[in-house]
Amino acid sequence: KSSDSDARMFGQRMVRDHTKANAQLKLLAQETGLTAVFQKGVANAPETSAGMPPKQYLAHEVSDHQTTIALFESEAAKGSNASLRAYARMTLPTLRAHLELAQRLSGTP
Repeated sequence: KSSDSDARMFGQRMVRDHTKANAQLKLLAQETGLTAVFQKGVANAPETSAGMPPKQYLAHEVSDHQTTIALFESEAAKGSNASLRAYARMTLPTLRAHLELAQRLSGTP
């Protein structure tokens, strides 16, 4: 909903990519008998970022994606469930692309 075209484009990509990744994770959970618990995230992004200036939102996304990438790298390398390790490996390139885009748009290293 931002008037900033970069922030709006980034947010739309987050909704699209994270919705797809969450659907894959839900399916994986069903197939493996695990329970997927989804916390605030893409579905609540408009609420959590409402009123944030575009550059602040994008810088926040840089920090969030750095943290998420570290978690996914750990799971991909050391996770105890082979299916979850594969999911983490499959998802990492998209997360890294999000990070690079957020860094470029925000001017944050």
